[in-house]
Amino acid sequence: MVSAINCGPDGAPNSFTNFKKAALAIGEKLKADAQQPPSSTWTADYGSTTIPPPPSPSLVTDTITLGSDVWTTVYSSYPNSPAPTPVSPSGNTIEVIVGGPNGNLTFTPNRVSAAPRDTIKFTFHVKNHTVTQSSFSAPCLPLTDKANGTRIGFDSGYFPVTADATTFPTWSLTINDTAPIWAYCAQNNHCGAGMVFAINSDETSGRNFAAFQSLAKTLNGTTSSNSTSPNNGTTGGNTGTDNGAMSNSVGGGLVVALVAALVGSLL
Repeated sequence: MVSAINCGPDGAPNSFTNFKKAALAIGEKLKADAQQPPSSTWTADYGSTTIPPPPSPSLVTDTITLGSDVWTTVYSSYPNSPAPTPVSPSGNTIEVIVGGPNGNLTFTPNRVSAAPRDTIKFTFHVKNHTVTQSSFSAPCLPLTDKANGTRIGFDSGYFPVTADATTFPTWSLTINDTAPIWAYCAQNNHCGAGMVFAINSDETSGRNFAAFQSLAKTLNGTTSSNSTSPNNGTTGGNTGTDNGAMSNSVGGGLVVALVAALVGSLL
């Protein structure tokens, strides 16, 4: 539906007939473009590596019954995510070792399934590690709000541990929902060596833990923008929504200061 004022006569380049044909051609192109299927691949946030598209969550309203407690919750349900019902009022505690007695650059286990109210207790071993939230598309960079660049993910901060340590610091994370959560160690080169971690990853999809770890190695680790510091409060998600977890507590042998030579030996 178009109209014209003072257009040229039929046969002229600026005639109404030519104007209408051009409008119809544009309409047909827009219609054809709209019918094209969406791309099945995305590109990582840095570099040129292609990655699978993100999962499409469904908004669900559910009534949760836990003993004598009943409440209604609204949440984004992801494919193959755990049920939203906590296992108990206080949840389970899931133990994860960060590093290892031989200086391993690993999380053990490297992925877990966790329900709301579960607590993941990270115990830090030899070297100087962190647990820092990232995203699948940028495995070795802190999770940020893409609109303004503000860091919004959880971050344990560094926990240096010497080879002769007999006590080991811990840091705990409480899970709020069942969305996939991705994390890494922000120490130089550790993420690029595959030191990454996942919570509630969909192992049947292209965005599984092995793919996340492979992407971290392909993109080759951290950059100078990856400095990390403790974050002990509730944090928000990538678009201002809940990121699925909140830092909870620190305990057991936290080292607050080391001389530079000692820190260097722990990298």
